[in-house]
Amino acid sequence: MMKYLKLSFICIIILLECFSISMGNVNASSEYSTSDFDNDEMTIGVVGGFIFGDLVKEKLPNANIRYFNTREAAFRALSYGDVDGVVDDDAIIRSVLRTKDDFYMADGYLEECDYAYIFTRNETGEKLSEAFSEYVRSLKSDGTLAALDDKWFGNRTDNKKSDNLPIAAEDSDKTIRLALSDDGSIPFAYMSAGKPVGYDIDIIIGFCKENGYSVSVEMMDFREMQRGVADGTYDLGCGGITVTEERKKDYNFCEPVYSGGVAICARKQGTGVKSSKNVKSAFTKDEVKRNSLKRHFKNAFIDSNRYLLFVRGICVTLIVTLFAVLIGSPMGFLLYKGSKRGNLIIKCICRVILWLVQGVPAVMIIISLYYAFYRNMFLGSVLASIMGFAFAFAEMSCRNIERNAKRIDEGKLAEDYRLEYFDDVHFIKKLFKASGEDVIEDFRDNIITIIKSSAVIGYVSAQDMVKTFDSIRMDSLETVIPLLATTVVYIIIIKIITGLFRTK
Repeated sequence: MMKYLKLSFICIIILLECFSISMGNVNASSEYSTSDFDNDEMTIGVVGGFIFGDLVKEKLPNANIRYFNTREAAFRALSYGDVDGVVDDDAIIRSVLRTKDDFYMADGYLEECDYAYIFTRNETGEKLSEAFSEYVRSLKSDGTLAALDDKWFGNRTDNKKSDNLPIAAEDSDKTIRLALSDDGSIPFAYMSAGKPVGYDIDIIIGFCKENGYSVSVEMMDFREMQRGVADGTYDLGCGGITVTEERKKDYNFCEPVYSGGVAICARKQGTGVKSSKNVKSAFTKDEVKRNSLKRHFKNAFIDSNRYLLFVRGICVTLIVTLFAVLIGSPMGFLLYKGSKRGNLIIKCICRVILWLVQGVPAVMIIISLYYAFYRNMFLGSVLASIMGFAFAFAEMSCRNIERNAKRIDEGKLAEDYRLEYFDDVHFIKKLFKASGEDVIEDFRDNIITIIKSSAVIGYVSAQDMVKTFDSIRMDSLETVIPLLATTVVYIIIIKIITGLFRTK
């Protein structure tokens, strides 16, 4: 069954693809320059917290900007066609191009930039930045920096490793407090196999070895790194940091360790720029919507076998409904019989049960049953759901029987009961004879109500119900008190509404 279901979802994807093709093909285009993006039909993705957003506004004033929290999200959007290009440092784009054959870097920089480390703007930071500057200049003169450039920014993939940073001992008096950006600044500085690696890291390791420093390292996002270095929490920050006049007001910069620029990464296919003037994106709005529909459908149902969660949710819903109906139907009849024909104690018990079930939401009944009886049982959450909705179905069935039973000749029914001719089968026959179609329609409507009510349980009960209940219990320390309080509130609300619409 699962095999056929998965094939069905794949067929839907194929149909969506055929529909997209039939509505019009997307023209692939050749690579184009940065200036081609300056039009109002192009959307540029930028990562927040960097200089990229302001740069796009200045250099490409007609383009639309879409902000992302991480580089990974921005480049993923480019892969999906949600944006036409992503602005980033050219070194990072080159690193991405090694793994993405369908990407390319547009000709020309938005702005040429130098990259360096930032230091705290005080006497200690100034001395440290001067020492770093002297060391970087020595690397440039003896060719070491060029070798590092080839290692980290070249096309080779077999040598992307760094030595271990000299981690500071507790009693070390020459320690650099290093703040690393974890915003995906590959290949400048990033984590690999549990340790910092990258172009910036190699330079720092060499400096520390030559000058006898050790390092204490902390990873954080780019904004936190900037704040930490500015207020003196850290001595040094690195990770592909662009040198700007604005930043020079807050930090000391060392000699630039890399010179490049801010560029645009685009897709080789599907961006469809035809000219630098009045450029039109090859993706029309309708085509983008169709592609987005196909992608989201595929992600939701095919990738990672998520369609199994969909199937499991439906199965749990149907199982809960089936057993709720099978248990609730006779329970509802017994509640009606007990409330009408039982002795005083039975009548009171049945009427209290009906009163409570009518006033308390089904989810509160389920939570109470779960903690009272099913918490330590296998599939306890499902069993609690079945019994909770069984009570709800029983209450609805009892009310429907009571309403339709009014059509039966009370005098004849009482006479039959007095002569002990009355029994359950006799009553049910008279009920169906008096209002058969209405009884069936009410029964059908009750089943539909249970299916809709238990739909959420199909997904919550089987996966997260236990965790949800446990979090409620931990947050409130006691289960009984909040349950009772909530129950009372709902009972009052239900009874007020019932009273307002009561008929004589």
